[in-house]
Amino acid sequence: MLPPESLPLPLSLRERVVQRLAAPPQGSAIMRERELREYLEQLEDCELSPLDAVLARAEQIGDPVAPSSEDGALLRWVGDAFALWESRFALEPQLQAQLRQLKLVAARLAVLDNSFATPGAHPLHTLLDTLHDVAIGWQPDLGRVGEPITRLVEQTVADLTAECGEDADTLSRLAAAATESGQRLLARSARMVQRAADVERARLRASRAKVSAAQMINAALASTPLPPAVGHFLVEPWFDSAQLVLLKFGTDAEQWQAMERATWSLVRSLAEGPAQGDEGARAVEPESAGRVCRELRQWLFSMQHDSAAAAEMVGEIEYTLLRALRGETLQKSPITPIEIAEHTDSEAPVPAELAGAQANDWFRLRTGRGSYQRLQIALRQDQQHSLLFSGPSGQQVRSMDFAEFARGLQRGDIVPLPSGASFSRALAAAAGVDAAADLDNLGAATARPAAAPAPARAAAPAPTPAPPGPSAPPAPAQPEASQPAPSPPAPSPPAPAKPTPAKPAPAQSAAAPASTPAATRSPASRTVDEEYPLPPLGTWLGFHDVDPPLLAKLAMYDAVRHLLIFVNRKGIEQRRLEEDDYQQLVQEGQVDILEARRNFREEVERARRRLEKHGQ
Repeated sequence: MLPPESLPLPLSLRERVVQRLAAPPQGSAIMRERELREYLEQLEDCELSPLDAVLARAEQIGDPVAPSSEDGALLRWVGDAFALWESRFALEPQLQAQLRQLKLVAARLAVLDNSFATPGAHPLHTLLDTLHDVAIGWQPDLGRVGEPITRLVEQTVADLTAECGEDADTLSRLAAAATESGQRLLARSARMVQRAADVERARLRASRAKVSAAQMINAALASTPLPPAVGHFLVEPWFDSAQLVLLKFGTDAEQWQAMERATWSLVRSLAEGPAQGDEGARAVEPESAGRVCRELRQWLFSMQHDSAAAAEMVGEIEYTLLRALRGETLQKSPITPIEIAEHTDSEAPVPAELAGAQANDWFRLRTGRGSYQRLQIALRQDQQHSLLFSGPSGQQVRSMDFAEFARGLQRGDIVPLPSGASFSRALAAAAGVDAAADLDNLGAATARPAAAPAPARAAAPAPTPAPPGPSAPPAPAQPEASQPAPSPPAPSPPAPAKPTPAKPAPAQSAAAPASTPAATRSPASRTVDEEYPLPPLGTWLGFHDVDPPLLAKLAMYDAVRHLLIFVNRKGIEQRRLEEDDYQQLVQEGQVDILEARRNFREEVERARRRLEKHGQ
């Protein structure tokens, strides 16, 4: 299956569709475009393929007409694409039945609008892709949470089917407007899902802070017995403050290290006898008692809201230190450590089934006998080996560890739901472009005919026509200086010329029509073409010949008609230019190339063309 990021495709599939799916017409007469349009407007049965529905309608009324081979191939393509879309990217039956009504709208646009043949580049493709992304998480038991989704689908289908008789531009505008509504709904859903993920991250961070703070304080408590008042201070307000410092600054911050030093300074000050390594030193120095109290007051974050209580607690600690300084005997006892369940990161290997599972991926999870939930991964936590799932509204539904998820995939209780450019990918698959390798082969096959005229430009100004027959004299050649662009042979004064062999004649005559469009271009345009080569597909360009200036991306280059098609960020066509017009704008400085991206295939193709050009 094609990855979503490969859409829109860089070229039209119209010729490929006709070659693969065209069949002889089944009627005694060919439908004209107007007749086919009327038939499509009258159809109501969306269960059949558009071609079968048109033929059935014609047979029902006794009309002996049928779509042409090309129109029939396009109608069959749309039917096959919808069948693939519903099988590979299945939605709940209720929404799937509603979206199926747009099949006839797609069939009409496939026949009337040439840009429909480029998957991902037409507004209706973008609309169906967006509607699928919106509806993939819908299920009947969502209630009010799912109402915005059903309302958007119903309204979009009603608007487009009501205007099915309008021209292609009207349908495209309606599709673009509905796409914007769907994208707003997707953005709202994404924010809610992100909020659920942020809440889970915050919970995990707080849990980690609690564990780290407890470990630090428990280590200090285990080193020596302490007065009960000091022990109470450490396990309650000081423990809460340690968690706040960790949440605010993190474990690697200087603030946390300073709090650790303050904790150990307090404990060592009250230890029995001198601290380890300080034999002969007093347990409490006068200056150290004040410093310890200042540090405690600085990091007592949990009591910042109650300065009087904080001062009372620190004052009690200071009084205890002063008693130790005067040599009084203090009542000490071991302090019970803070009880907390430690969370350790899993060191088990990640199951192979989770290699492709990422955030925002959708799955259907079995929740009981015959019941399922459509959920997406809101958060993947590799250190804890856990997944957090949420519904389309961002509500947290359930969490699951990696092992349980892998077992569910193996048992079939968890089924991946592919999404992203769903209809565009189904449309490409119905034309035989179903993987990245198919796309590479398609690009190479398209580039070969496009590169054929190159030798004709660099060769002699006009090919020598083949002799008309074995008894006829060879056609004379005109002088090179006065030779015009290639045109049908005309009588000319006889001149000595070397006759052309009879064998190559068919190849030359077959190649002549293909090279005519490129060869008939003016010498100036060929110079511009060499000085300003065409940018790679996917390049963003700024056009200053219009007001306001236009920003568009080169989405397709038709090598046969020498036509460039530019789209906006949503894949909607903004402009189409003939190659000569584009080169003229470049020569006049009206075009800025803002961002150029070349892939490896384009570089190889450019190198191949240069070798062919200079090798011949």
